[in-house]
Amino acid sequence: MARRHGCPTITDGGESGETALLEVAAGPVTLLVENDGSSIHNLHIKGLEKLSDALQLQEDDTMELGEVPAGEYEFVCDFHPTEMFGKLVAR
Repeated sequence: MARRHGCPTITDGGESGETALLEVAAGPVTLLVENDGSSIHNLHIKGLEKLSDALQLQEDDTMELGEVPAGEYEFVCDFHPTEMFGKLVAR
């Protein structure tokens, strides 16, 4: 996980089929979602029911998640759900 603009950053750009892990501190969370791939992507965080914009190539979106309780939350790209998925862990 990278940090840009002072917030955790998740970059959509490869359909690896491996679980991505994003760790944040519990409390107020802002994420930067970047698409450096070759097709449309988004970030859907289940359990928090947060959804980024649909991002074209080289676009990004800042997601304000609000107060995130400690726990684990699954996320997925709705356009590539079997190839792009992971877990957001708030501690």
